Amino acid sequence: MARSGGRLLLLCGSIPVVAAVRAAARRVGASLDEARDVPEALAMLLHPNVTYSHLLVPAGVAEAELDDLLGLASEDVRNEPLLLGEQPLQRWNAHHVIEPSADALAPILAAPASRPRRISMNAAGLRRALDAGWLRMRFQPIVDARTERPASFEALARVHHPQLGILPPASFRQGLADAALARRMFDTVLEQTLAATADVLRGTAISISVNIPLAVLQAPGLMDHVLNTCRRHAVAPAAIILELIERHPAPEPMRLKPALDEMRAAGFGIAIDDAGPAQPHWRELSLLPFTSMKLDKSLVRGAKRDAAAAEIIEAAHAASMLVVAEGIETEAIRHRMLTLGADLLQGFLYARPMPAAALPAWLRHASELKPQE
Repeated sequence: MARSGGRLLLLCGSIPVVAAVRAAARRVGASLDEARDVPEALAMLLHPNVTYSHLLVPAGVAEAELDDLLGLASEDVRNEPLLLGEQPLQRWNAHHVIEPSADALAPILAAPASRPRRISMNAAGLRRALDAGWLRMRFQPIVDARTERPASFEALARVHHPQLGILPPASFRQGLADAALARRMFDTVLEQTLAATADVLRGTAISISVNIPLAVLQAPGLMDHVLNTCRRHAVAPAAIILELIERHPAPEPMRLKPALDEMRAAGFGIAIDDAGPAQPHWRELSLLPFTSMKLDKSLVRGAKRDAAAAEIIEAAHAASMLVVAEGIETEAIRHRMLTLGADLLQGFLYARPMPAAALPAWLRHASELKPQE
């Protein structure tokens, strides 16, 4: 067989199904972890230092739970979901084994992993996805660089396509060139984000970061709409950070100032995304009333670019902005960014992007962490 070993995660089912999976795992030389319920399976999939080759889900899981579980497995952990037995949800791009047995499962577990396809969704495709309700949100924690306590979450949109599987933002960026569609996308993301996280945010100092294109940020009536959405979900504006994702803002950045002033006066935070090579106008933007700046990942991961990262951090601090370093995957990278003066850290070292259902458990775990010496 082409693949052996690996690590499997089974959401426990009936005795015959569990026995078949254990036998198949032994046959292909894989280690097997077993989760007792969906929350435990989510927690195990989200562990930053563990990657499973397959998630095996027996019949009987509620459709709402299955959607989050398989979506996370398909995208964030790069493993292939296997549905064992008759399932209530048929629209997932996953192996479906009606009668699980060691003979049926072993060849699937040992087969080479399929390569993810590059998909580009145009405006019509994105509009169809929004009409059909395929949009789902993930949330990646951002922690204080010194205490490693939770400070914020970034809301990350995904499209759960019934035939193509999970589509990340890069797949539907083309569709966002349509200004009206970009506004609809932002409104949908904001609504889903606050509906999913309001209970988590309420009564804490944790904020939520929502990506916003330049055209949407400058749209008439935007602030009133965002304020009304916050009121409906009882979320304070101070808990919202609007993260400007446009990499080529207006030739005259000062034209942004009226919109930024209005948002700041209402209490919202506003961030510059990807400062560095991917956002060449960061210096001009730093003169505007932003509240934070996010370093481009190439600066975070590349030790040879520390001078460029330090320059941006110094400029941001001079403008009274916090600096977020994303792409923190190792202790070495964390230490470099802490030494350079980054205020907030985001990356797989702390957590993968997760569905809202996993946030309470992650926060409970994070509250038990001791600050670094």
